[in-house]
Amino acid sequence: YARDGGSPPRLSEVGVQVRVGDENDHPPTFERDLVLLEVPENQEPMDLCVLSAWDPDGGENGRLKYRLIEGDPSGDFTLDSANGKLSTSRPLDRETTPKYQLVVSVSDGGAPPLSATAMVNINVLDLNDNTPAFSASAFSAEVPEDAPVGSLVLHLSAVDPDDGPSGQTTYHLSNGTQGAFYIDPLTGRITTATQLDRERRASYTFLVWAIDSDPVGPRSAEATVTVLVRDVNDNAPAFLRSPFHLNLSRNTPTKRAIAAMKAEDKDAGANASILYRLAPASATGGFSVDPYTGEVRLLEPLSGMSPKERTVFVQATDLGEPPLSSTAVLVVHLREEAPQGPRFPQEAIEISLPENSPEGSVVGTATAAHTGGSTGRISYSFLSGNENGALRIHPTTGQITVAQAAMLDYEQNPRHKLVLQAETQQHLSFATLTISLLDLNDNAPRFKLPRYTAYTQEAQPDGSPLIQVLAEDPDQGLNGQVTYSFDQSQAMKDLFRIDPQTGAITTAAILDREIWSQAHLVVIATDRGSPPLTSSATLTVLVTDVNDNSPTTPLQLELSVPEDAVIGSEILQVTGNDVDSGPALSYTLLVDGAMEGAFTMLRYGGQIWLSRQLDYEDRKSYSLTVQTSDGKHLTHAELTLTLQDVNDNSPEFGKSLYQ
Repeated sequence: YARDGGSPPRLSEVGVQVRVGDENDHPPTFERDLVLLEVPENQEPMDLCVLSAWDPDGGENGRLKYRLIEGDPSGDFTLDSANGKLSTSRPLDRETTPKYQLVVSVSDGGAPPLSATAMVNINVLDLNDNTPAFSASAFSAEVPEDAPVGSLVLHLSAVDPDDGPSGQTTYHLSNGTQGAFYIDPLTGRITTATQLDRERRASYTFLVWAIDSDPVGPRSAEATVTVLVRDVNDNAPAFLRSPFHLNLSRNTPTKRAIAAMKAEDKDAGANASILYRLAPASATGGFSVDPYTGEVRLLEPLSGMSPKERTVFVQATDLGEPPLSSTAVLVVHLREEAPQGPRFPQEAIEISLPENSPEGSVVGTATAAHTGGSTGRISYSFLSGNENGALRIHPTTGQITVAQAAMLDYEQNPRHKLVLQAETQQHLSFATLTISLLDLNDNAPRFKLPRYTAYTQEAQPDGSPLIQVLAEDPDQGLNGQVTYSFDQSQAMKDLFRIDPQTGAITTAAILDREIWSQAHLVVIATDRGSPPLTSSATLTVLVTDVNDNSPTTPLQLELSVPEDAVIGSEILQVTGNDVDSGPALSYTLLVDGAMEGAFTMLRYGGQIWLSRQLDYEDRKSYSLTVQTSDGKHLTHAELTLTLQDVNDNSPEFGKSLYQ
């Protein structure tokens, strides 16, 4: 202004424009120096976030260029050099690289350029994309048949590189074990569950499953296990025929075979190889036995032998360690002589006896009578068949009683064959005694597995099949017939049905994993004996998830933010909830065109950042929409953002000159 000193004074004015030349005196500044992101693996290329920076300089000094300078040697990410948008370039694999630490640089166009860096830490979220893997598809082991219950057979391990429940593996056996083996569900150790018997079953082949614990879609692997039961010498040779009565002429030529005493052994290998010899009770010189075939030869004339000398005892011994043996008798009668000596009324005696009869119980009495004018005291004994000491015989009366009740087990051996011997000073007589055991209900049913596990998806229709449990009872008749039921004290029993005859289990309701993620049941097997016997096994039903629920977020969000909030500051953390087990929730911020670029929302974190300076005097509130997705369902929540005024404007006169 120019004004004179007159009265009144006069003045005039002129406009002056001053142009300030810019210098590159400000380095760029990132909204945030550290950004934390989470990204699920196996996703198609996607935008992650915008790493915004600003530079108050003008022109080229304020033109920014972004570069990814460290932390991505494989090129898994791309960064837009113009706007700082960070994206994945390919699906990520958590098992290859679980974490990334990226360093992003921004530089201006000044000469020389100024720059700044920001750190981006990315955590790759796991998906259940790996199946447990055994080291081989088939395994074998050998265990002796006399191994104690609980002996280690095999230790299996399956590896699953996934994280959390998806990588936690449990182990399960198929019914092919026939209840002979047990596997620890957590460690994979297979042990014996019952006493093995190679003579009943020499090998087992069954499946082992390794199943991860993912609640949505558990993955499994299987391996075949073959267990060979190694033989132990627990069976003595058994003669096919004893006593063996042979009628020959007193003039039978010597040096000839007169009989073959053949024995068999249920064991295997050396334990079943048999050598024959004359037992010590045989008179010497009159007969010989081929050690390999059991063939008996006459060495001396029969006319010169007494009845006892014509009684040949043959012993069969296996080659086990220690060796086991049994004895048979060959009785040679002369056609020219009338029978003499003690004789049993029957050469074959049969008796029935309840199994497990207590010690001292009378089995029966076997007495012999003199024939052909013989006289003298008759003494009784067992020649063979009582090697386990189950019975005793009175030497004078011939009364047979129980000595060890445990040896009279129908399920182990329903028929016991013994050879009785009656002896006087001059003569011997023999008879076979066959004891047929009567079955009692002394065995409870036994499940093939002590623990069962079944998987089913939620929302399956009523009556969907789950699993079949199996139990066996070695008793006979009604004593061995098994029916199935649930323990009535179990709270969840009404959710399932079990077929009482087959053990097949089905659902009895539509299951909802969000209410019951698993159910624990006790299955009862009952035989039809009197009184009935029972046993139990546990059943765990795991209900896997179906994405049948929409995510939830607060329906109305209100937030107050000062207008001078710093660019890059976090203004809100949105956390959705989904009662389903997965996948990870993703978030999208829906805005109109006027607000484009003012806010940034992390897709998987839910954080909302400020990306542009706010001005209360320009706009006092914003209405935003947050969209939450679980991959199948979408929900929306409204966000009202109210600005708080800050004293960032000086008073201004309405005009520059008042007169």
